[in-house]
Amino acid sequence: KMDIHVKELKKDGLNASEFIPIIMKFPDGIKDRNDLGTILRFDKKLKEAFPDLGVMSLVDAVDYHDTGEELANPKFISRDTLDDQNLDIESWKHSVRKNSGVYGKLVGKEFEYAVFAIYLPQGYDEIPTYRRVTEFIEQRHINLLQWYTKTDIEPFFENVMVAGWVVARGLVDASINVDVLMLSTLGIILASAIFYLSIGSIRQAVMTALGVVLLSIVWVRGSIGLLDIMGIPIRERVFSIIGYTNC
Repeated sequence: KMDIHVKELKKDGLNASEFIPIIMKFPDGIKDRNDLGTILRFDKKLKEAFPDLGVMSLVDAVDYHDTGEELANPKFISRDTLDDQNLDIESWKHSVRKNSGVYGKLVGKEFEYAVFAIYLPQGYDEIPTYRRVTEFIEQRHINLLQWYTKTDIEPFFENVMVAGWVVARGLVDASINVDVLMLSTLGIILASAIFYLSIGSIRQAVMTALGVVLLSIVWVRGSIGLLDIMGIPIRERVFSIIGYTNC
């Protein structure tokens, strides 16, 4: 049934091959209903923050089992689970261990962490998605200037971290932006100082340095175009090359 559910979501643009895992650590392991409640509340926050994306966690995973009379399908974590006065955490863990689609995937094999997977639609825009997730993890709005000086994610939630290739590529993009700004600025300052010593005019020195920047852009973009025509495609970001070239 879960496979059928996923296939139905694909019609709405779900691309199950690309997702962002958010990991919630439990240093002492998941040991009582309070820990299950923490997972339930965090799952709710995620779904409220990303109503247009799919979220999969222990809250969504179904514990299918035969009661002898019917095929029961309760969720592993729900409000009913928390309200159950007869809840036995060890029995709950035993049920999780029997489900190979959940055990070791949505929860650690020692129950030391729980995973919340944010599934992304086909054709999604990677950097804006990365930034949305970062703002959620840090629980704050990050303005445009901060994005061009930020190279790390600082979680607001205790024992929560984010992983995955989407986040890794977003961090690489952020690091490149910082390098471009820093190295280009440094290159212009050094070039202007050298030209000033040679020319003796600040205005002409700055104009000459900016001229070098323009020539480097033309040279780099032109070289990439020629290499592409020669059958050697270059996929590295052009402006990152420009930044190093200017310096």
